[in-house]
Amino acid sequence: MLLLQTGKIDMNAKDSNGVKPLIWAARDGHKDIVGVLLSDEKADVEATDSDGWTPLMLAARGGHKDIVEMLLSVGNAGVEAKDSGGWTPLMLAAERGDKDTVEMLLSVGMADVEARSSGGLTPLMRAARGGHKATVEVLLSVGKADVEIKDMSGWTPLMQAARCGHKDTVEVLLSVGKANVEAKNSDGWTPLILAARDGHKDIVEVLLSVGKADVEVNDSGGWTPLMRAARNGHRATVEVLLSFGKADVEAKDSDRWTPLMRAVHGGHKDIAEMLLSVGKADVEAKDSDGWTPLMRAARNGHKDIVEVLLSVGKANVEAKSSGGWTPLMQAAHGAHKDTVEVLLSVGKADVEAKDSGGWTPLICMYVCIV
Repeated sequence: MLLLQTGKIDMNAKDSNGVKPLIWAARDGHKDIVGVLLSDEKADVEATDSDGWTPLMLAARGGHKDIVEMLLSVGNAGVEAKDSGGWTPLMLAAERGDKDTVEMLLSVGMADVEARSSGGLTPLMRAARGGHKATVEVLLSVGKADVEIKDMSGWTPLMQAARCGHKDTVEVLLSVGKANVEAKNSDGWTPLILAARDGHKDIVEVLLSVGKADVEVNDSGGWTPLMRAARNGHRATVEVLLSFGKADVEAKDSDRWTPLMRAVHGGHKDIAEMLLSVGKADVEAKDSDGWTPLMRAARNGHKDIVEVLLSVGKANVEAKSSGGWTPLMQAAHGAHKDTVEVLLSVGKADVEAKDSGGWTPLICMYVCIV
């Protein structure tokens, strides 16, 4: 510090990596040293390291609000400068949820609230993804950030918040930002589909009640929010979609799979029971290959689900797929002994049934073994 105050030190000298003193001081939060360095009019406030980071970026990333303020006060501190990844100081502050620094960069530095990084993410997207409610409010109210802006994959700030489970942030984006709850990304996913897929029950409730989200919306594969929740085993979310959202339990995706089929395929017995008892799901529905839920459970060896489908759903044990395969053939082909026993004892399955090629359950099992 004394050496700096003598005025005989080159304020812009570089170390062996080409980094100037101001960069190190800003990064490590040394306010007094930054003050001395800035007192020299020759100090380079836009100096960068090998990654393109400026003193202002480093101060913003580290949460050093007082240093950010000092750097902005000297003039052009590179408020719109970008590093090698396209990050600006505002993005860095938004990412860490530093509301005060964000507000300062917007009001004093007039930072561009719609700047994008290399992935197309804006400061609002980064704050929403991190669940930084207060920062999101500042970006919307002070910065007038575009709440409908999309990244390169078509994701909006609301999608980011919904996927990551940030209920408070979702509420702010809906109430303050008036975000479009039906916006879709490149995969056709809406905020509701994302929340349902990841089991964020409370966010599903908010999107349905506050946002009035379409519970029957389809993604690019024809999947509904109920299908996503059922497939991933999110029982509480399934319950909300059925009871509050009145979701269609018989909806079919592009492969003609129903929510019950998705639950069965994932091995989620409790959800299969709920879809049958609460949703009154059709246990005899068939997909594009003619498979019923019972066939799918038998093929995958889900003995407990086979029992549920037979007892609660009264599934037809002799139903045949497009190729003429019965549930017993499916279980035999998979060598699922316990499932075969259930189909024979509980379901009274026909052990002599034949498919379109004349195969019996015994032949199916033999082919699997050899």
